[in-house]
Amino acid sequence: MSLVKRKDIAAEARTWVGVRYRHLGRNRDGIDCVGLILKVAEPFDLHTYPDKIAYSRDSRGHELLQPFKEHMDRVLLRDVGNGDVVMFKSGPYPHHCGIVVTDDSDGRRYIVHAEAHARKVSITAMEIMVDSAIMAFRFRGTE
Repeated sequence: MSLVKRKDIAAEARTWVGVRYRHLGRNRDGIDCVGLILKVAEPFDLHTYPDKIAYSRDSRGHELLQPFKEHMDRVLLRDVGNGDVVMFKSGPYPHHCGIVVTDDSDGRRYIVHAEAHARKVSITAMEIMVDSAIMAFRFRGTE
């Protein structure tokens, strides 16, 4: 079995930019941050996260984080690159996630994420979000 290239995961993530945000959404009619991770992984048959359909928009403790810890490999934040997943917090709890994409021309890192306040999947420079980044993961079976 050949490994999935992380740049291909990043390219798939970019195809979701502009899709409207919908809590618990799982398709191109509307998606949330967890749904985005699941749907980007799907074409590559990466089994990453058991889809828990009913969850609160206000994650508490391990509700959002634990499945990533169980089904993905941990990566240091300083080492993230194309196709990696970054977790973000607000207050004491993890509450948001997105996929890293890099700009080939200058190496800058961006996050593709389904933003509730923007009401769509957006791409944001990682340096804008780095202060709330708490942990990163890599899909298993990728290079």
